[in-house]
Amino acid sequence: MKIGMRWGVLLLGAFLALVTMPKTTKAQDSEPIVPATWSVKLGVFMPSNGNAKRAGTSTWWAMGVDYNCPTRMKPLNAEIHLGVDVNTHGDATIVPVTVKMIWPFHTADSPFRAYVGLGAGLYFTNFPHGGNTVQPGVKAIVGVDISKKMFIEANYDYAAGFSNNLGQGLRADGLTAAVGVRF
Repeated sequence: MKIGMRWGVLLLGAFLALVTMPKTTKAQDSEPIVPATWSVKLGVFMPSNGNAKRAGTSTWWAMGVDYNCPTRMKPLNAEIHLGVDVNTHGDATIVPVTVKMIWPFHTADSPFRAYVGLGAGLYFTNFPHGGNTVQPGVKAIVGVDISKKMFIEANYDYAAGFSNNLGQGLRADGLTAAVGVRF
């Protein structure tokens, strides 16, 4: 594990500890805190960069864990989620660690709950020939709940580019399609 990866995991752990601390409620609090929810997802990642495709193949495995933070604060009326994904194939791995804002939208009589979101964070990359870096990146998300527990989600990651020791330009960009479960 590289030094940058250790710091990223430590920072994520500290942030999770802060947002999951028990909160006291006061008599004037009228809005209850929504309980925290976790979700896991499994799917495929399709890199959009040609050199990243050649580092593995055009389709990689994708898995992830999201945490819906229990907070009354709703910036721009969005839910706050923390996410860690792992996109991997062969010797190549991309690990986005992101903070996401999720906006649910649906009608009252709709059988499905749809949502969109935006996220930003750090992208830990590990490619052959010295492509081990930490890059800033953003994520666009769209999804739909197909039941109270199951959902389908697609997202597009866009991260800063870098070069490996061979001088090949690499990016951690790509589309992910996944099926998930909330608990």
